Amino acid sequence: MFDPKRALAYLCKTALAYLLFLALPLCASATAVYLSYQLGIRPAPQSLLVDVGVPVLLGAIPGLAALRVGWWGTGRFVRSLYELESNGEGQSFLGTCLFGQLTGGPYLVVKEAKIAVGSEAMKKIGGPGGLVLYNDSAVVLERAGKLTRVFRGSATPPFPLPPPRLEPFEKVWDVIDVLPQRWVFKVSAITQDGIPIKYNADVRFRVGDTDEDIFRAATCKWIRDAWRTEPDRLMTWPKRVIIAETEGALRSILARYTLDELIEPDRRKAVRSELEKSLNKSVPKLGVKILHVALGDIELKDQVVQQWLETWRAERAREEEKTVELGRTEAERIKEQARNEVRTSMLIYTARMFAKIAKSDKKDVPRGFIVLSFVDMIKRTTTARRMYLPDDVVRTLNMLEKKFKAQIHDPRDAKI
Repeated sequence: MFDPKRALAYLCKTALAYLLFLALPLCASATAVYLSYQLGIRPAPQSLLVDVGVPVLLGAIPGLAALRVGWWGTGRFVRSLYELESNGEGQSFLGTCLFGQLTGGPYLVVKEAKIAVGSEAMKKIGGPGGLVLYNDSAVVLERAGKLTRVFRGSATPPFPLPPPRLEPFEKVWDVIDVLPQRWVFKVSAITQDGIPIKYNADVRFRVGDTDEDIFRAATCKWIRDAWRTEPDRLMTWPKRVIIAETEGALRSILARYTLDELIEPDRRKAVRSELEKSLNKSVPKLGVKILHVALGDIELKDQVVQQWLETWRAERAREEEKTVELGRTEAERIKEQARNEVRTSMLIYTARMFAKIAKSDKKDVPRGFIVLSFVDMIKRTTTARRMYLPDDVVRTLNMLEKKFKAQIHDPRDAKI
């Protein structure tokens, strides 16, 4: 962002520096020429331009060359001190420190948890300069060996203006990824009955919402064994969450159960719940928030035990199939019992119907009465048993009932 005050200060300092840069050698050369004429070393000047101007300009060349060499040497010193790639980087840093900045640059652009764009001098030495942060990253700044400030990215481009600015010699000490992370880690453990197993832990987590959480995540690094190589030797906050906290807690939990207990499906829920509770208690000291915890299947190192586990799973599958088959058999038995009850009810209704016919005074009973009685018996049975007949059966019964009722001439004979 262009700042008129900063630009004016830069121009004034630059102009003053150039005036001094040119004026000092010229003044020194003019003083030497004047003394040479006063002491009689030179004859009296006949022409100011030739006898005075030319000697002054020629006398200023060594001074100008000395200043240029001094500036070059200073840039080389900064390059050697901070191990920069070129003298130009050192001179650019010195110019920024001495004269300020005409615009907001130079800038450091931080995204995807790393410095994506920026001069080498700003990375190794520090400001002055601007700092552009994407919303997936946060930074911890350091100056003179002391951690100074924390900045978290708040938006994607266009960024809020003005952006944060680095003070002279203030640099980025660490970059933190603030996006949610997911790690699937295989934990080796030994059960209570001494069987070595492996358990996959699936953990999702992220850095907390406050600057204090970012500071904790940046400063919780561990240095592991000296024989390890980088980057494995450095334990950053994600590694501490997984390797130190998750692995240790899950190993302790699994050691309290036997293999038979861990194989039970319900036991996995209990183990997962214990692990999640342990992590929610331990990781806040790292500035981390747990989002989700899941567990995979058990893996056994011993082939014999692995074969036993597969046999156990097959036996369990057979038991489940047996249970399903028993359920099917019981369902068929219930259906058959219902059919028998319907048949019994139909027989009872039929017997009652014939008993009424036998007790009646009518000698010749029309067959229509018999059919209508059976239709009525079927409808009564299905209604009493809350059974539903297919539509085509219902239509057939209605058709028979209508047909035989029409054949009965005396409506009083419809009932026996």
